[in-house]
Amino acid sequence: MATEGLQCMTGARGFIGGPVVETLHPTGRRPVRAGFRQWASCARLGRFPLDLQQVDLLDPASIDRALAGADAIVHCAQGPRDVIVEGTRNVLDAARRLGIGRVVHLSSCVVYGLAGGDVDESQPLQHTGDPYTDAKIDAEKACQDAVRRGAPVVVLRPPLVYGPWGADWTIKMTRRVIQGMWGPSERHGDGRCNLVYVEDLMRAVLRALDSEAAVGEAFNVNGPEAISWNDYFRRIRAGLGLPDVRPVPSWQARLKVGVMAPTAAFGSWVRAHHMDTVRAVAARFEPARRAMKLAERLIRGTPSPEEFALFDREVVYRTHKARTVLGWTPRVTIDEGLKMTNAWVRAQGLV
Repeated sequence: MATEGLQCMTGARGFIGGPVVETLHPTGRRPVRAGFRQWASCARLGRFPLDLQQVDLLDPASIDRALAGADAIVHCAQGPRDVIVEGTRNVLDAARRLGIGRVVHLSSCVVYGLAGGDVDESQPLQHTGDPYTDAKIDAEKACQDAVRRGAPVVVLRPPLVYGPWGADWTIKMTRRVIQGMWGPSERHGDGRCNLVYVEDLMRAVLRALDSEAAVGEAFNVNGPEAISWNDYFRRIRAGLGLPDVRPVPSWQARLKVGVMAPTAAFGSWVRAHHMDTVRAVAARFEPARRAMKLAERLIRGTPSPEEFALFDREVVYRTHKARTVLGWTPRVTIDEGLKMTNAWVRAQGLV
């Protein structure tokens, strides 16, 4: 049975949640209640006449109020481990109490850990010790437990989602390329870059809301191409009208990542324990302020060791199951997606 009534969103102000709301609302067929953590984060959604509901995913009573009267939930909320894991359990428990007819849970292909080659949904989930990966796996296990109790849950596993408003794989990568902080690298960056344009993911969410065959299943939701990371960096430059650059020598890329990793760790420690002192020094001494800004720029412009390893990974997340069960296929090619993304980047003044 398709879900035609009120749809409730969690994480509605985020990069994924925002477009889901913007996709559902204009249809008129699915009135939307947008759940969010803080009012200050809702400026983007304020242009729509939406039912906005503040919700704390660690407070069951707050979730019950947000979900009251809903027929379906699209669960997109992100945050620290307790929000990802316990928040998901709380949403699932509320859905059971309230008799909600469909829960679409946005997971991630990170649940496959370090698996390589062609990866479909039969691949076992793999803890790696990475906090985010392990939290997403534990959230999926909560979904599996709910399905065994009869809950109508559908899990979607996108890889790297890009497009307007995207932080990590759009804004961060684009800034690195524009500033000349990162780009193609010799013998590094030839791994597969699994990207899905945000609009294609939205269509998968709509399918998951409507398909009875999808209940109890998990689906990879990947884009139509798996280009290399080096190719992705080149296409960003070309799309922004920037000249091509020579690949960075392998030793230089490794050295830069190796030097900046402990610098980033030290910077995180300073922010956590001595930020008031740092601000006071920066306010009084201009050379110190400039040095700190330079360090911040270098840290943000350099991939972490985990990102650097990702650039070399040979893995492609296959979508045959989503195509056959959901009737979903990705439509937006990398070039088309980057064309739309770069137009937004220019409009935001990032170039």
